[in-house]
Amino acid sequence: MRTFYTALATLLMCTTPSLSKAQLNTQRIETEVFKPKYHDPNYRYCKMDFNESSIRKEFSDIEFDKIQSITLVYTQFRATERFDQLALNTRRMDKLLKVLPQLKHRSDIKWYWVAQTGCTSPSECREMFHGFEIALRSDEYLSRTSRDSAMVEYYISKYLGKALDTRALDSLVAEGKLVKECDTTYHTAHFGNSRYGAMRPINNKSQKKFLQQLKKAGIESGEFEITVDSRRKIKEVKGLSPEQSAALKSLIKRHYKFTSARYHDERIPTRYVLALNPRSKGFSNKLMTKSIPLTTEYSTIDSFFVKTHTQQKIYCDYVDTTNGKTNQIDEIVVLKTLQRNPEWAHALVVTDVTGSMSPYIGQFLAWHQLHLKHNKTSSFVFFNDGDNMRDELKQVGQVGGNYFVKTNNYAELKTIAYQAMRAGTGGDLPENNFEAVLYGLEKNKGAQNIIMIADNLATPRDLELLSKIKMPVHIILCGTSTGINVAYLNAARQNHGT
Repeated sequence: MRTFYTALATLLMCTTPSLSKAQLNTQRIETEVFKPKYHDPNYRYCKMDFNESSIRKEFSDIEFDKIQSITLVYTQFRATERFDQLALNTRRMDKLLKVLPQLKHRSDIKWYWVAQTGCTSPSECREMFHGFEIALRSDEYLSRTSRDSAMVEYYISKYLGKALDTRALDSLVAEGKLVKECDTTYHTAHFGNSRYGAMRPINNKSQKKFLQQLKKAGIESGEFEITVDSRRKIKEVKGLSPEQSAALKSLIKRHYKFTSARYHDERIPTRYVLALNPRSKGFSNKLMTKSIPLTTEYSTIDSFFVKTHTQQKIYCDYVDTTNGKTNQIDEIVVLKTLQRNPEWAHALVVTDVTGSMSPYIGQFLAWHQLHLKHNKTSSFVFFNDGDNMRDELKQVGQVGGNYFVKTNNYAELKTIAYQAMRAGTGGDLPENNFEAVLYGLEKNKGAQNIIMIADNLATPRDLELLSKIKMPVHIILCGTSTGINVAYLNAARQNHGT
C-alpha cells in the first residue's frame, strides 16, 4: 500500500476544486484482483468501462448519512507510457461528485483508490471491476457502536463510584445481544466513634521491598513492637537493637502509612506487634501485624469496642455475545497498572478501542477523568484497525484508523476516543498495534514513555514494525484470564519493554 504524495494532492486540488480536504487525504492501495460484494446490501457499486469515466447509474436509494467509505477501483496496467492514469481517476472522481453533490459536504467519509495489478493486457483488464464501491454502515454496525458506547459509559460510572443506570444494557440483555454476569461481595464496615489503627503498605510492591530491605538490615525473624502516637509518628521500638530500630523506622516511613486509631472519636496511640516468619509462603504471610489501641498515657485500653456491620455489594459485567470474543469479563488491570506507575510521565498512551475492549476503555477514561488535568504533557492514540477497511485490503503499516490527541482536557480526550470507537470495530482478529505507536511517535516526537493498552486475544498484525520503535513499550494486556498471548511476551522481550 502507498499513500499519495503532495504532487497528487496538488493536482487533484487544481483539477477538481470541489473536493474537500478529507477527499484529498486519499489512501492508495494495490491488490491483485478486487472482488466486489454484490450480494451484500451494505455495498453499492457504480461500474465504469476500462479506460472510461462515464457513470451510468442512479443513486436515488442511497442513505447518504450511512456512507462510510468510497473506493475508486481501477487497473494499473498501461498500454502506453503516455497514458495518464491520474488524470483519468481525477475525471472519474469529478463525475461522481456531479452525480452525488452531497458528498462534497461529508468530511467524515474515508476515500480509497485501489489499483489492481493482476492483468497484463487490455483484454484481461476489461474483465476486472472498474468504478466506485460505496460502503454503507450496516444496521448491525450502528447497533454495535451504540452498544459499545453504552458499555463504556457504564464502566466509567462504575469506577468513578457513580450511580449506575443499567436500563439500556439490560434491554440488550433481554434481546440476547449481551450477557449480564454478576458477583456479590461482602465488606465489613466500621461505624460509631471507635476504630482500630492500621499499618498499610503504600502500594502493592511496598511489602515485598520492605521485607527484602529488612533482611539486608539483619532483621529476618522474630517479634517486635512499634508504638505510634496519636499523630501517627513512631515513638518507640522494642525488641531490636538501636541500629536495627533506626533502620526499621526508616523503612516503615518509606513503605508504609498509618491510619490513626480512634476512641470515642478522639485520636489515640497504637502499639503494633510485628511478627516475621521467613518460612511462610507468600509475602503477605511472612509479616503479620496486630494493632493494640492505647490510652493517651500509652496503657492498654481493656474495654475497647468497635462496632461493625457487613455491607453487600453486587458488581455486574456485560459481555457482548455478537463479536466472538470472550475477554470482556471485567479485570481491573488498566486502573491498577496506571495507579502503581505514576512515574510514567510525558507518556504516549496507545489504546485499542475495538469492540471487545469496552470495560478497559471505561477504566482508562475513569482514571483520566480524575488525573488528566494534573499532567500537561499527555498524548494519546486510539486505534481501531482500519476504520472498517476491508480485511483483504489491510497491509502492514498502512491500515489506518489511528486517532491522535495531545491534551489535558478530559472532554476532548473522551471525544476523540469515541470518534475512534465509532469509526471502526476492528474487522478481523489481528490489529495494527505498532503502526499506531509509530503514528503517535510521529505526532509527538518528545514522548519519553510508551504505554500500550492492548487486547490479549488479538495478535498484532504488524510485529515486524517493532524494530522501528527505539524505546521500550509498556504493555497493559487486557483479557488474560485464559492465558497470556505469547506474541506480546516476545514483543516485550525484543523491545526491552514490560
